[in-house]
Amino acid sequence: MEENIPVFEGDERIFKKRVEIYFGSVSSQQLEEELNKRAIDLNYSLTYLLNNDFKAMADGLIRHKGENGGTYFDALFSISSEIYPVYSPKMEVGSYAHNGFKYPMLILKDGYLRDSKKQKRFFLRDEFIDKFGKEFEYDAGYEYCGFKRV
Repeated sequence: MEENIPVFEGDERIFKKRVEIYFGSVSSQQLEEELNKRAIDLNYSLTYLLNNDFKAMADGLIRHKGENGGTYFDALFSISSEIYPVYSPKMEVGSYAHNGFKYPMLILKDGYLRDSKKQKRFFLRDEFIDKFGKEFEYDAGYEYCGFKRV
């Protein structure tokens, strides 16, 4: 299905900006207890393990291609945007500081989704990003804290 998403004059430049999707700590008490236990056993800080585990998981999801050639994130953006199939922007894992603590984030290189030929672009609207963040929180167990176009 191809869909034209209306954009008002002058708005297109915002989609050329990268998108930082912010995550917080783990979202369940069970995961938090497991993380705390591992931090004590390994003598690492909780912040280090939180960010390291997120990075390892997300990097694996970015690199691993499924049978159809897409990644987990491609599938998640298809669900979030209701455009099938769709390919996510290039992504990387980073971190950000908040109140003196370091938390994980996903960085999208731009605000476009690609079609099956990876040529045609769909604008990555705010509601798609929010839905993506909430779905990833549910799947991965890290609290979704919002996003910013920078």
